[in-house]
Amino acid sequence: MILRFILIALWSGGVIYTTAFIGAKNLWFPWALHFSWNTFQYLSGYPVSGLIEDPVIIQTNGQNTFLTGGVYGPEGDLIGLIFRIIVLLSLLYYLYKYNKIRVREIFC
Repeated sequence: MILRFILIALWSGGVIYTTAFIGAKNLWFPWALHFSWNTFQYLSGYPVSGLIEDPVIIQTNGQNTFLTGGVYGPEGDLIGLIFRIIVLLSLLYYLYKYNKIRVREIFC
């Protein structure tokens, strides 16, 4: 169950970066999104893609890995998935409002 959820969460990240690439028509925007996500994880004390470095903030993992992602970090938890949905909706809104791109043009 947890592995399937992690795969869904990672897939949603791919959808975000693909949407950013198609909408911005360059590679810098999705790269910046990915870099900022990994920087946020590192500074918050989470493992980055399962790799544990010396973080700025030290935290302990709780018992419920469904909410915390366990040793994998926020990329594999429910809160991270909710955050990614918010980022995707914000990205689609931004692309629609400022680039005049229809959502159908991105996904079809």
